[in-house]
Amino acid sequence: MTPSLQNRLQNQVWDITPSYLDTFLDSAREASNLASIVGVQGDNSKSDIMSQVGSVAIIEANGVTGKRVDWLEKLMGMVDYDDITDAIAIAEGDDSVESIVLSFDSPGGSHTGTQEAADVIRNSSKPIYAFTDGMMASAAYYLGSQAKAVYASPTALVGSIGSILVRQDNSSYLENLGVKITAFAKGKHKADGRSFKAMSKEESETLDSFVGKAYDDFKSTVLRSRAPSNEVFDSKIYHANDAVGVGLIDGVVNSRSELISFLV
Repeated sequence: MTPSLQNRLQNQVWDITPSYLDTFLDSAREASNLASIVGVQGDNSKSDIMSQVGSVAIIEANGVTGKRVDWLEKLMGMVDYDDITDAIAIAEGDDSVESIVLSFDSPGGSHTGTQEAADVIRNSSKPIYAFTDGMMASAAYYLGSQAKAVYASPTALVGSIGSILVRQDNSSYLENLGVKITAFAKGKHKADGRSFKAMSKEESETLDSFVGKAYDDFKSTVLRSRAPSNEVFDSKIYHANDAVGVGLIDGVVNSRSELISFLV
């Protein structure tokens, strides 16, 4: 696993469907090991995520989202917030483009970078329509909610508004093994969050405040563009028709092509 991804998983707040985070962690380890075995190498060139149909630019945001993701993360299917906002900028500067469809199939991703990307979507000089025929959850919905309108196919899943940060405490396990680890650190909080020691009440409160701030930002960003039912902020995920009823999306269409046909 690359240091970049290891840092995201251990130290960043995630706006992601919780069950997917565990699966993603296991997959990341396997992909990293396989890349090492077969000697796969890559670069951090930008993903080609934009296409065009008539006057409509289509930007694909598929997979786990993150800020400044590296080549292995992209190989695993992650999408970079910067690639999304750069594609929007290109579409805005193209006179042949009149509207943009931001197409999602994503369980969400890292909280870092979401607010900045959401602001770009909200402030776009051309109308942006969000769509999913798979999943638009957590960070993906964070972004999609800022579009002019949000649509989903009948079997799509939408929602999971919430934030999560996971910490592992191995202190009891190490104690049973007779292993004692000492950290020599300057600065009161320099060794905070290390898995070899039990988490103090102060550390727990600090991390909880990080997650709380991320969640509050998520909620307020959704509310500045939409007026959903209060229940959506309990991190539930909804099928498309139910998502209409609670105000997460504006309507159901059979496919992305059908949505584009309304726009061209």
